[in-house]
Amino acid sequence: MRAKESSVVRSALAYLETTLPAQFTLFHDGQFWCGVYETSSNNQLRAVRVVFGPEPNNAELYEWLLVNGSSLVKRAHRSVPIPGAIEEPQRGNPKRLQRKVNKEQRKTSGVSSKAQEATKLNFELANANKKKASRIARREKAQRKFQIRAAKKKAKHKGK
Repeated sequence: MRAKESSVVRSALAYLETTLPAQFTLFHDGQFWCGVYETSSNNQLRAVRVVFGPEPNNAELYEWLLVNGSSLVKRAHRSVPIPGAIEEPQRGNPKRLQRKVNKEQRKTSGVSSKAQEATKLNFELANANKKKASRIARREKAQRKFQIRAAKKKAKHKGK
């Protein structure tokens, strides 16, 4: 009887994976460990963020998902949808896939969002403004030094 139940569960999970694609991403946002649950249906993407605090190990994460998984899914379905869909991972060589995942993780730390892009853009603009201000200050300092030298030269010529 147990084998039949597990095959039913497996077929139900396979059906859910094809009809309701979802993924859970765990990442460190600089201060806390966070999880983002994303689900996609009818070309609409819904996401929910959960803050864990310290890094959960696999057993703690599994236990948390067993206890809070259904409420997480309900929160995701109540969230505001945006147009888009979860990209399907390509099946293939597992080593190549692992290299690709590692490369993506190095390129983008965790989940990329419009808010993160906006803060990054603000940071880059502030750095550009700071660089411009220091360049102007350097030019003004060089100009003052030149004027002082020119005044000294002129004073020497007047003395002759």
